[in-house]
Amino acid sequence: MIDYEILKEAGTTNERLREILTNTEPESKDGKLRAKVEKMIGSRMSEHVTYSLRNHHLYSAVDLAWDSSPINKSTIPLILYAQKRINMEGCVREMQKTGAPASAVNQYVKRDESGKITDIDLPKFFEVNVNLVRSFVTRRLAAQVNKYNNLYPFFKYESRTTGPVGKLRADALSQRMDIMADQYDYRHFQTQAIRDMFLYGHSVAFPRASWEREVQWTKDPHAEEFKVDGSFEGTIPKSSKVTKEGVGWILPHPSRVFWDNSHPLSSLNTDTGCNYCGFWDVIRYGDISDNSSFFNRDQIGFSKATDSLYVNFSDYFTQYYTKITPASSTADPSAFNDRSNNIGRYSGEMVEASVMVGEYFWKVSPKDWGIGSYPHPVWIHLKIAGDNTVIFAEIMPSSPAAVFSFNENDSRMLNLSVAHELMPYQDQLTNLLSQLLETAKADLFSVAVLNSDIFPDTDDGQKVLEDFRNTLSGKNFYATTNVLEASFQKLRDLGIDPKADNVFKIVRSAPNTQLTAVFQSISHLLAMAERMMALSPQEQGQPAPRETSATEVTIINNTTESVYSYISEAIDEARAAQKRICYEGLVSLGSKSVYLPVVNRYTDDVIARAGFQNVADEDESMNSIGSRRTITGTISNLVHDYVFTSRDGSERSLNTMSAQNLIQLFQIITQSQVLLPSIPKEKLFEIVNEIFRLLGATDLRLQAPPGEEGQPVTGGADQEIQEGMQQIIQAVQQNASDIQTLSGGASQQPQNPPPQPSTPTTV
Repeated sequence: MIDYEILKEAGTTNERLREILTNTEPESKDGKLRAKVEKMIGSRMSEHVTYSLRNHHLYSAVDLAWDSSPINKSTIPLILYAQKRINMEGCVREMQKTGAPASAVNQYVKRDESGKITDIDLPKFFEVNVNLVRSFVTRRLAAQVNKYNNLYPFFKYESRTTGPVGKLRADALSQRMDIMADQYDYRHFQTQAIRDMFLYGHSVAFPRASWEREVQWTKDPHAEEFKVDGSFEGTIPKSSKVTKEGVGWILPHPSRVFWDNSHPLSSLNTDTGCNYCGFWDVIRYGDISDNSSFFNRDQIGFSKATDSLYVNFSDYFTQYYTKITPASSTADPSAFNDRSNNIGRYSGEMVEASVMVGEYFWKVSPKDWGIGSYPHPVWIHLKIAGDNTVIFAEIMPSSPAAVFSFNENDSRMLNLSVAHELMPYQDQLTNLLSQLLETAKADLFSVAVLNSDIFPDTDDGQKVLEDFRNTLSGKNFYATTNVLEASFQKLRDLGIDPKADNVFKIVRSAPNTQLTAVFQSISHLLAMAERMMALSPQEQGQPAPRETSATEVTIINNTTESVYSYISEAIDEARAAQKRICYEGLVSLGSKSVYLPVVNRYTDDVIARAGFQNVADEDESMNSIGSRRTITGTISNLVHDYVFTSRDGSERSLNTMSAQNLIQLFQIITQSQVLLPSIPKEKLFEIVNEIFRLLGATDLRLQAPPGEEGQPVTGGADQEIQEGMQQIIQAVQQNASDIQTLSGGASQQPQNPPPQPSTPTTV
């Protein structure tokens, strides 16, 4: 965690960074330092951007598989053409009007050597794309998201100590982070991060800035007292109020993420390896020139080498960007200068020109680079535009990334994902199903044979013939039937003997025996895909193919749960990194005063010892519900020894095993004639309250009557209290047992549970 006051004392500040990176004297100390920084970062950025573009197929193939649905606006004209509602030329024009790329249109259009349209490839259009990737990834995603998004608070901070002061501070910090999670929609963001993890193998979440804060003016609560004759004289009394602050996250496409390849990507979660990381993007120059928070806006250069990337990797930029406008194509000749060969500089009239921008996070010892005298490593966020010009710089309060990864091998730079594993099966399933439909369509082939012999060669006769022809050809019906006029007499001459009184007859093809084989192939392929993904029929919401025993169901559930738990470990590591980044940002840069609701189980003494105060009675609006109380204090009161554990996420919701152990302890104490009188009431109540907490009922709290905290439980009214507590415990125990049964958690019970005495125990 960074102390910005100490950094300021050492001269390591954002202002000092800007002073160095805006220096325009090449021979000065700061000028040389700027050139050194920009050269180093520029070299790394060029290396990683080129690597990303050369290997983008690993990610773009996944996106194509995810978007494989054949019905979209560009193919609707093909449907109309197949139904004979528009002609061939009209079909092509309508597809072009949708804005679809020429490659997407031409894949369905056949042309001769001169480029003239000759036909529409309808069989290719009717190829059926089976989106196996979307189906399986969504199922995996739903199973994982349900483990996390219903957790309240979203991030739970645990104190290393077991005392009430540490628990209060951890509770208050958890509530503060839950406010941040709601304000910045962490639950939705986490869903996107987990989905990308399944699609691409990993996803990396970066803070958008060191700290974000939104401020609004609010009218002074006593402003009405300043009105004269119903209106204000002069300005309205007002004050500034922070309406939202915290860490906002960004999730760039994995094809544009880079990191220090000398260390595993996962080391970013614990800040134990990578010395730099980041991502790149392409934006308009106008977005930079109009942003007053950026510096060096008139010094951003461009090169033909960068512009050539847009041409050499046009397939990538066409897939992910709506428009790329190389700077060299829009630049005035005067924009070029003598900085080096083939390099120019962006100017004010080039607002629509594309600029490659890098978000570069750098772990550096400030003293070694002349950024003050601070000797220990800190993370610096630099924004690089064009040919390595730094336009923004700030010191980060924590490490800059949280990595969600799926079954990654740290020794490899590129790893496969769930989607990559499924894509071969999706392609083969598409082929098989298309073959199945083509075969089925052939079986449904029919021709209406119209007997033209019976219609007289008169106006009326030909009119009737035309009516039959129009009816059979589908002009009066939605479906289209092919019409073949034939002479039944000539058919007889050919050996075909239709009945003479038939006006027309339908000729159908014979059934194809290959359909069964194709169906079996599809079934086997799906079963293989499900086995490779370790999916059971029950997990997919399907009935078991046969009768299964309770033991077998338990084994299947445990196996499935082990897969989910393995995946959850990686998600929990990313969440732990996010927890740390949010906490260190809050303590370093957050507003000093806090108002927080905490569970109403802390006494005034504990609140005071933790450095907080109860909100004044006159401000009851700060207290949300009766089972909570609102406290106020400073950010420093939230600083404590906290634990980041992977168990915070997937296994946090219900700790039934610990609750069961406490229940057994409670029963032993209350049934002992020796132990019970030696336990003060508030201690006994604390055990019950802890059972409530472990089971998720954090708002429930029992407390001893005022003045009786140190007294033991005796007869009379205390006996009724004891009996009531026993009833509560029994109900809680039964509820916990039901939860475990429904979740398949019976196998998680201890092999040798402590005995539950049926009679009072005497010690």
